[in-house]
Amino acid sequence: MKKCTLVTSFLLIGFSLFAQKFTLFNNPLKWDENRYSDIKGSPFFFKDFVEGTIHGIGGEVYDKVKLNLNGYTHNIEVRRRDEYIELQEGAYDMVEVTLAGKNGDTTKTVFVTTQIGQFDGRFVQLIYDGEKRKVFNDFLVTISEYKTETPGKTLHVKRFAPKARYFLLEDGELSIFKLKKKNIVQYLGHKKEIETFLKKNKIKIDSAEGVAKVLEFAEGLE
Repeated sequence: MKKCTLVTSFLLIGFSLFAQKFTLFNNPLKWDENRYSDIKGSPFFFKDFVEGTIHGIGGEVYDKVKLNLNGYTHNIEVRRRDEYIELQEGAYDMVEVTLAGKNGDTTKTVFVTTQIGQFDGRFVQLIYDGEKRKVFNDFLVTISEYKTETPGKTLHVKRFAPKARYFLLEDGELSIFKLKKKNIVQYLGHKKEIETFLKKNKIKIDSAEGVAKVLEFAEGLE
């Protein structure tokens, strides 16, 4: 009897995982390797598609899903073999990606949807989520065009131009936030303490990870 119960449990778990992926992949599109063949560079946040976890607004969780943020279309794309879908923002509110570094450390990247009008309901990267303030990265990609002369003809070249735009949310107000040491130290105050903290921990304040650590440290001083 116990064996039957155990087998049934495994079958139910397997069916549940299958149903999740099946539900997630409603009306998939055909993956086209040459979709952007006429444009140099990449519109994606990550170099390659990575495994992530998707959280639905109803509590659904989809683990180990291949995904990437397309900054040109403003959508998170979820890929399965030769198919993909564009994640519908209204049905999902968070995507998490954890990547292993060269030294055995891990980096966690979180994308969320918010009610902030500036972001128009699309997924943005949540850099820091503190009690007093939050920092977002609205990753967008445009196309730059230029001409280059070659023997006998003029070539028109298109290239993806990615841009990270950082915003600070504090007291309900959203403002542009520059990842520069002078700007951040001036804004937070506690100049001596923060500079000592940066030096002691060898933190680069112009990175998303560095800013998150500094903001967390600063909130501990307030």
